[in-house]
Amino acid sequence: LWCADIVWRPKENITLFGQLMIDDIIINNSPDKKDRERSPDRHAVTVKGVWADGLLKGSLISASFTHVTNWNYQSFRTWENYTFFDQSLGFPVNSFEGIRLDFSYVGMPPLIFQASAGHQRRGDMDITAVFRGEKTDFPYGTAEHITWAEGTIRYIPCRHWHARLRIRYDQIVNHGHISGKTASPFYAMLEMHLNLDKVFVL
Repeated sequence: LWCADIVWRPKENITLFGQLMIDDIIINNSPDKKDRERSPDRHAVTVKGVWADGLLKGSLISASFTHVTNWNYQSFRTWENYTFFDQSLGFPVNSFEGIRLDFSYVGMPPLIFQASAGHQRRGDMDITAVFRGEKTDFPYGTAEHITWAEGTIRYIPCRHWHARLRIRYDQIVNHGHISGKTASPFYAMLEMHLNLDKVFVL
C-alpha cells in the first residue's frame, strides 16, 4: 500500500487535509496488452476541512468526503490480503463512498456537546474474499444507502467518573444489501463510567 498526505492551513483556525491511498494502479506494460481495460485500479481518497472556533469559541466544525473503490485491500490469495482479524489495515471497508458533517462544543465545562450527520453508500463486498481481478461497477452489487444523524452529550465533572447520553437515527435503503428492504432504527444510550483509581490484588 502507498499513501500520500497533504495538509494546508490557510488560516490559524482552518485546516484542510487530503489523503490518497493506492493499493494498485494498472499500467499497460506493452503496446499489445490492454490491461487497463480488464483490470481495475484500486485506490481511496479522503478530503476533510476543519474550522475551529468558527461559530462559537470552543467549537469545532468539520466536513469530510471518503471514496474507497472496489477490491481495495484484497489479493488473489486471501493470506496476502491487507487485513488483520477480518479488518482492513486502512479504512474499515471497501466499495464505499460517504460524506459527513461534525460539530463539537467544549465551551460549557463540564459538558461536551457533539453532533454529526451524513450519507453513505456501501457495496456488497466481503473485504476478506479473494480478488477476482476484473472490473466491476461501483459500488459493487446491491448498495446499502444510509442517511444518519447523531447527537451526544458528555458530562465530565472530574477524572473519577463521567457520563454520556447518545442518540442516533438511521434511514437505510437496501438494508443488508437486499434490494427494496428499508429500515429506520433509532438508538438511545445512557452510559456512566466510574474510575476507582485503585488496584486490587487477589
